[in-house]
Amino acid sequence: MLFRSTCVGQRLAAEALALAGDNGAIIAYTDAGPAYGTAAGNAQLAAFQSALKNHAKLTIVPPANYETYRQITEQQGLPADVVTELFRRHATARVIVSFVGVPRCPVPADRPAPKLIALDTSGTANWGEWFDHGNLSAVIFSREGPKAQPTDDCAKLFNAWFAIATRDNYRQFQP
Repeated sequence: MLFRSTCVGQRLAAEALALAGDNGAIIAYTDAGPAYGTAAGNAQLAAFQSALKNHAKLTIVPPANYETYRQITEQQGLPADVVTELFRRHATARVIVSFVGVPRCPVPADRPAPKLIALDTSGTANWGEWFDHGNLSAVIFSREGPKAQPTDDCAKLFNAWFAIATRDNYRQFQP
């Protein structure tokens, strides 16, 4: 039986690979791992890494310290200083995948930035500015309502529990 977290990790990888292509750098910003990780977050990252095991340009970036982790948890997304640092240090990456939510700051206007894919479990984000600016490519978020029964079909499980907002459809999901 599959778990939702596995399917989320696989879908994040598929979305990233579609943007990065075979040779583009993919940066994954995640709080999964030994320092701060939860079982779900660790499973998401493991599935993501497994799906991209043959992609040579994958870099995993954890929060720099506990204070950054605390800010992410409290804000339910990427704080401005984390966004600035990610875009500065990884300016040539094709895509940044945020396992910890969407940015909680305005779009940085002073420089081009990689495309961003985010997992947003808070349900409170305003994605509009980021989608309209063109930096945000996709947001995976939890669906409301009845959920599917256990299954071995990852696509079916994912589609029952999650939805994907894109630049073309995000307005239908915003409050």
